[in-house]
Amino acid sequence: MFIRVEEGTNSYMATSGIDVLICRIVTLIENEISLYGGVHKEVEKIKHELLTMKSFLEDTKSKGAHDSEVWKTWVANVRDMAHDVEEIVDEFNYHLNKQHSSNKFTRTLWKMVDAPKTIWVRSQIAKKLQEIKKAIREIAERHQRYGQLGGETSQIVHSEGIMLHTNWVRNHAESSLFMKDDDLVGIKDVKEKLMGLLLNEGQQQRTIISVVGMGGSGKTTLVANIFNSQKVRQHFDCYAWITVSQTYTIEELLRNMIKELYTAPNEEIPINLSNMSYRELAEILLNYLQSKRYLVVLDDVWNINLWREINVALPNGLQGSRVMLTTRKEDIAAFSFGVGSQVHFVQPLGENEAWNLFCQKAFSMKYCPPGLEFFARGLVEKCKGLPLGLVTLGGFMSSKLLESEWRRVYNSFNWELSNNPIFDVLRSILLLSFNDLPYRLKHCFLYCCMFPEDYVIFRNRLIRLWIAEGFVEQIRGLTLEETAENYLTELIRRNMLQVVVNSCGKPKACKMHDILRELALSISEVEKFCNVFMGQQETNEEKRSRRISLQANNGQLSSFEGLAKVRTFFAFLPNMITSYSLHALPSGFKMLKILELKGVPIQVLPYEIAHCFSLNYLNLKKTRVKELPKSITKLNHLQTLDVRESEIKVLPHGIAKLKNLRHLMTSRYSERPSFEFLSFYGIKAPSSIFELKNLQVLFGVDVGDEFMVKRLGNMTQLTRLGITKVRGEYEKDLCVAIEKMTLLQLLLVMVADVDEVLRMEELSSAPPLLDKLILVGKLEKIPFWFNSLQSLTSLKLRWSRLAEDFLHCIQELPNLADLRLYNAYKGNSLCFLGGFQKLVRLRLFLFPELNEIIIEKGVMPHIQLLEIGRCYELKTLPYGIEHLSDLSRLNLLSVSNELIQRVRGVDRPKILHISNIDHVYETQSGWCRERLS
Repeated sequence: MFIRVEEGTNSYMATSGIDVLICRIVTLIENEISLYGGVHKEVEKIKHELLTMKSFLEDTKSKGAHDSEVWKTWVANVRDMAHDVEEIVDEFNYHLNKQHSSNKFTRTLWKMVDAPKTIWVRSQIAKKLQEIKKAIREIAERHQRYGQLGGETSQIVHSEGIMLHTNWVRNHAESSLFMKDDDLVGIKDVKEKLMGLLLNEGQQQRTIISVVGMGGSGKTTLVANIFNSQKVRQHFDCYAWITVSQTYTIEELLRNMIKELYTAPNEEIPINLSNMSYRELAEILLNYLQSKRYLVVLDDVWNINLWREINVALPNGLQGSRVMLTTRKEDIAAFSFGVGSQVHFVQPLGENEAWNLFCQKAFSMKYCPPGLEFFARGLVEKCKGLPLGLVTLGGFMSSKLLESEWRRVYNSFNWELSNNPIFDVLRSILLLSFNDLPYRLKHCFLYCCMFPEDYVIFRNRLIRLWIAEGFVEQIRGLTLEETAENYLTELIRRNMLQVVVNSCGKPKACKMHDILRELALSISEVEKFCNVFMGQQETNEEKRSRRISLQANNGQLSSFEGLAKVRTFFAFLPNMITSYSLHALPSGFKMLKILELKGVPIQVLPYEIAHCFSLNYLNLKKTRVKELPKSITKLNHLQTLDVRESEIKVLPHGIAKLKNLRHLMTSRYSERPSFEFLSFYGIKAPSSIFELKNLQVLFGVDVGDEFMVKRLGNMTQLTRLGITKVRGEYEKDLCVAIEKMTLLQLLLVMVADVDEVLRMEELSSAPPLLDKLILVGKLEKIPFWFNSLQSLTSLKLRWSRLAEDFLHCIQELPNLADLRLYNAYKGNSLCFLGGFQKLVRLRLFLFPELNEIIIEKGVMPHIQLLEIGRCYELKTLPYGIEHLSDLSRLNLLSVSNELIQRVRGVDRPKILHISNIDHVYETQSGWCRERLS
């Protein structure tokens, strides 16, 4: 008896989040609720029941008894029951908070007037807990009654289903060994590069070559094509292809390797391999390969322990042997193998290559009929260069001849991907990556599907959301933010998220591949993890989850119903009527924990926000909200408040009551791009804000007087600080405060007006972890402590107007990758005479007298981007620009006509190596861009 693959995978989906949910509720019970009396005892009992259920879930999964309908129904019951417990805990906290959030007089009055109501509330909650406990017993009894009847069959179904699932994936991978060159697209250059590494006679030591990419990216196909090459096979004495997978046993793997290695030169395979131990098998391999030049391919490696087990059997001689491995995990490829090693990252197919591969599979004539091209190109775009997706989709569409059929698939692509059996192999291959995630990372991954398709999710925003959701484990010695950053790095290394890096090579943001996003949405629906609504789409109440993402070109928040159980609410409504005001929160929002309204053009945040006592994340960035209601100070659990680029100019006086606040971002920018001094603004805040000792991010606050600057020294936990309206007389207190901030990674200091001198000489040394520094205001000289900026990767000096050449003071900063100078120097010559060895980006704007830039050979050897803007006296390109061999982009913004003419003419030979040269200039109708490359 066999089951369909999607049934087996759905059982994995159904359990991947239960353990996270149970752990969350247990943590909630232990840490976030002040229970007493009978209620406490009942919740404690339920906590132990939940932990027992979690253990049982893990036990049944390990024994392979989790594919029967009885088992899946039981899991669904456990999940619903766990949600019920969460609701009761939240409800109790809600009533408790109403009592404790009042002042002393009101609390006394509450005890006198509402004592009967309080007793009634506790009684009702205790009654609900009794019902929950009874339901738990009934769930256990039903499972025992029916589970035993189907247990044996379930194990058979499970083992056969998993075997079928595993065989499908293995067979698909090994079928790559039989593909013809005509079936391959976009691998020619990469193939030649990897073959060069394999056949390199100059490297006689054993070399490990790792090929890394997400599932379905073509790693196996690429390596199989190389492995099959006659030129490669003739180069080695023997060779073996080993498919590893997640479920390998080392003994069986070694047996297969012996068989393949002996078969290649037609030698007799040793007898009795099936009876040999790991030690005996390793010894056979070691003796056999000692004097041979061998090639071993390890396809689909999931754990570095494989190398530790197999390394002893692969001698490291000087015969020029090679080991190639394919993996989805970057940390495996980056492992220190102790020998020569190379890593190749498989990139998605380019636009033309993707189109050619799709047409090759979809059309018998290998070109697209004109009437279908619109739909075909739209489907290709969905695959984002993923070869397996293109091949599968192309094969599926090859039987569709009518335009109406193509239109139907185009409009229902997401449903087809999740439900059509033709995509079973694709889903199974991608599900392997999801199932291999540690349980905490599963929810972090699923969370990303709540953002719209192709949405760029900035790292810090995602980290704060994960923390607010309770996904991040508290680890001794690390902050929650540091742990969450490790989670993000791990998802990127596993190729589950696509990374967008900054100039320093650090993750700045991430995206979900469209196909992985559809997989995540399918899993989320099964697990009731989240619902994503497009326009008027709705789901029935039974399928409604506690997380909702409303995504539509048009819509209204207040019209969205059925939110009584919602804990997380995202709204992406970019085209909502701009005059729309949210005068009242949608009904049922009182238990809300996360409210994400970035970019929604609402004008009013209602007073009722205070009723969301559990709210710990509020994002109003780029809204039209003009002020925060005073009631916001009642949100005792609030961790993140983001009002950047809104119309809020003053924080409420009671902001210091938010003792749990960790991230407060309030900065504003001018409405249009500007090089003027006042392009960045802070907002007014009461001096009591500096009593918030849990704050880690405080960015965009005016420090109106010396008293506020003195109190700034209390905030020793800050990692990011941005302050405005600083005056020169604050120097000593400011420097004393900064010296106490040993965890600081980003610092912005802006003076009160354009003529104010920024004085920071009193600072003995910079914070040791400082990564980014922005100074806005006149400097008399570069502070001497700049030589202590050993960790600095980004430096921005605005309106410094230094009289003396200052580059020698910063050229030796060892990690500086991004340098931005705006009206930073009054001289006529800027000379880069040494250093800047890691600089990647250089921006020079508003140098009023600058007429010459000199770059010595060997300076900034890795620069990739150079921007020059509004340097009107500069008539020629930098001397030495021809030496910047890595420079790929040159942007010229509002520069002299003489400079542009030289770019077009006499200086052209110097810049032939620069692939992108743009001239940006302003006209009466706006900015224009001219491509000069």
